[in-house]
Amino acid sequence: MKSKGNLIKKIWLYLTIFSVSILAILWLFQVIFLDTYYVYVKKNDVKAISNRVLNSYKSANFEEILDLLTYDKDVCIDIIYDNTQIYSSNGLKKRCINSIEASNNYINYVSEFISSNLDNKTYTLKDSKFGNKLVIEGIKLQDNYYAFVTASLEPLTAATSILISQLIYVSILVLLFSFIIGYFVSKKISKPMLSISKNAKLMSKGNYDFTFKTDSNISEIVELTDTLESAKEELEKTDDLRRELLANVSHDLKTPLTMIKAYAEMVRDLTYNDKEKRENNLNTIIEEVDRLNLLVNDILELSKAEAGVNSLEIKSFDLNKLIKKIIKRFDCFDVNFEYQSKENLYVLADESKIEQVIYNLISNA
Repeated sequence: MKSKGNLIKKIWLYLTIFSVSILAILWLFQVIFLDTYYVYVKKNDVKAISNRVLNSYKSANFEEILDLLTYDKDVCIDIIYDNTQIYSSNGLKKRCINSIEASNNYINYVSEFISSNLDNKTYTLKDSKFGNKLVIEGIKLQDNYYAFVTASLEPLTAATSILISQLIYVSILVLLFSFIIGYFVSKKISKPMLSISKNAKLMSKGNYDFTFKTDSNISEIVELTDTLESAKEELEKTDDLRRELLANVSHDLKTPLTMIKAYAEMVRDLTYNDKEKRENNLNTIIEEVDRLNLLVNDILELSKAEAGVNSLEIKSFDLNKLIKKIIKRFDCFDVNFEYQSKENLYVLADESKIEQVIYNLISNA
């Protein structure tokens, strides 16, 4: 997402494409494939009526059923026995075949079906005079009894023209509504995303004085917001730990540096001729350098803490001996220390961490 406009436009575009696709499918089936679908449905209707005729053949009210089907289903039904017509919807003033040509073809199909000895067969007959087609379903009822169900396939030119006119208005209205709805939907979806993006930029600059929250009811956006809020809290903790450690290390560096300088000046100005004092002073300088090295190593502890691998080196050592060693480092200062303790005070702890604590207490005092 490069900008607000891009996100809104993309969502808007996708919704518009979806609407256009639906309209294209509607046009495809309502206009282009309408004739094909109409013929398919009509043929199925004729087959269903033929089955109804077959199932009702031995009924006492068979002719009444035929009359009902003729009127209700808009079909013509002829019953033939031994090449003689014994029932026809023509008697009910219901005619499906209106031209001599179509009538002759119909007779030929009837003769062909009767001689074929088939149980059923579908014929399609074109009436060139009136420009329509006829679907004829022939079925064998019993021995020499046959039924022929005929349905007219009326031209759909007029109906198609009406549909096209109607679909034009429908398409315009659908596209208009899709533009309007798409705009508001894209605004609703993009609003929380833009807020998340804004806060994420603040977080990348080290500013954590905000809260990732959203009033969206979209589960993915809510989950993303919760995840980023958790990440922000962890980053904030890590950043606080880093600042605290750097502040402590900066404070701790001052005392050893001061002591190194003081002992170095003592060696240079006072004890350079006294071998024993010079050695003691130099040893103190070396110890303070080691102390500095430990402080520098503490910086590395931050990375360990962030990685979750920070651990203590627990061992048994003489706390009394450690304290005396630390006090000795402050001999260069004009300060008298009084320390009383029992001998051999053993503890189980991390010696370097305890040394840092005691050293800081004395230095701060």
